[in-house]
Amino acid sequence: MRLYHTAPVRGFVPAALIVAPWVVFAWIYFGSIVPASVTAKLIVYSHTIQGSLPNLAEFKRQFIAGAPQIVLALGFIVGVAAVWSSSRSLRAPIVWLAVYYGTMLTSKVPAFGWYFVPPLPLYYLIAVTGWAAIAQRTNPLTASPRNSRLALAALLVLSVPLTRRIRSVSRDIALAQRVEDKVRRPLGVWLRGHARPDERIMLEPIGYVGYYSRLRVLDDIGLVSPEALEFYQSGSAYPLVEMARELQPDLLLLRFGERAQFLEYQRLNGVDPLAGFRFVRAWPDPVSGPMFFLYHSVLRRESGRNSESRVVK
Repeated sequence: MRLYHTAPVRGFVPAALIVAPWVVFAWIYFGSIVPASVTAKLIVYSHTIQGSLPNLAEFKRQFIAGAPQIVLALGFIVGVAAVWSSSRSLRAPIVWLAVYYGTMLTSKVPAFGWYFVPPLPLYYLIAVTGWAAIAQRTNPLTASPRNSRLALAALLVLSVPLTRRIRSVSRDIALAQRVEDKVRRPLGVWLRGHARPDERIMLEPIGYVGYYSRLRVLDDIGLVSPEALEFYQSGSAYPLVEMARELQPDLLLLRFGERAQFLEYQRLNGVDPLAGFRFVRAWPDPVSGPMFFLYHSVLRRESGRNSESRVVK
């Protein structure tokens, strides 16, 4: 009974009314309320990534790799203790943050940088609250208006190294965008000018390449091609090799590491899985060298389907 009186029961009904339309639509249109990308990533990365805490290194980089991150982390630890006892309304958000980051830490899905963003405002708020609590405990006189201003000034000083981190974040974003602009976009434009519109390409970076090429895509990690998932669920050590052999795409675009899977299969089995494809060209990464390798189906060419395709010329 006590739980009934303390829980915000009246908020459950409007919350349910807000969520209900999406649940009904997703169930009717997609057949599930769980996004297909979630299912695909869990299946694919559980097959390819090993270890109990595969994202631990990325968490260390995000939260304790430098002085600004350590300052925030210490403030957050103190802030959780301070907020938990003084602000009950923030307990639920703290639990959400813990569940969110805990799931990321233990998941097989790689912890991409943008996955960390949703809880960060709460993380920063609690971290600043923690340092404010430290300032007050260090000098009890901070309760006076003058010393409160001094405590605020101290927090602003601490924000300087945190603000400098924006430079490294901007640098990382610019580097990632450079790959999109200098590699994937030109790759997609080249394909649009050389491949037939009815050809299908098997690849993982379906965003820029798929958009600019306008080709039908076979997403080799199954985000938009659920037929790819069975090759990971089968437990095969070489799902991409089997996928290319069974689904027979017209074009095959392989990352450096994906190409290594085909070469390893050939070395161990004495059979070249790329025998049915002709190497066309590679696209360089402006930072680390060759990034993508394009192959065209020889079988498709011989059947006459690609007689007008300029990929093979």
